[in-house]
Amino acid sequence: MRELPGVRTARTAQYLNWCYLSNPQATHGILTARRAGTLIGYAVFTQQGEEAHIADLCSVEEPAVIVRLLSGAVELLRKRGVATVSMNAGDCHPWSAVFEQAAFRKREASPIVVYSVGGDSAFGALAPTEWYLMHGERDN
Repeated sequence: MRELPGVRTARTAQYLNWCYLSNPQATHGILTARRAGTLIGYAVFTQQGEEAHIADLCSVEEPAVIVRLLSGAVELLRKRGVATVSMNAGDCHPWSAVFEQAAFRKREASPIVVYSVGGDSAFGALAPTEWYLMHGERDN
């Protein structure tokens, strides 16, 4: 997935375990998609009462796997009594149309603040349309 364009967090197994499974502040669920035993995508979510949040969504195949992961996560959360499922993704995220097909609607915007160690950063050269960060990356 590193070949995909734009700015994203490197999603290694070590990072995902640290960020989601070892997180003392929230319990995360992970729904995976596999083909012939090989991981091809996942959705990470949290639930607090009747509210749930998709924290991360990743796939090497799009858009069908993304639609199935979103549908599966929402279905599972609805069975648990969730009334709303939210997800943060930038306006220019390459899967925006897929998110809308899955009944997610655009809402208010929020700023992104980035700090680069060492001063000069290649990030500054990238247009805002190339930042595909999701909720799970907010503190990283």
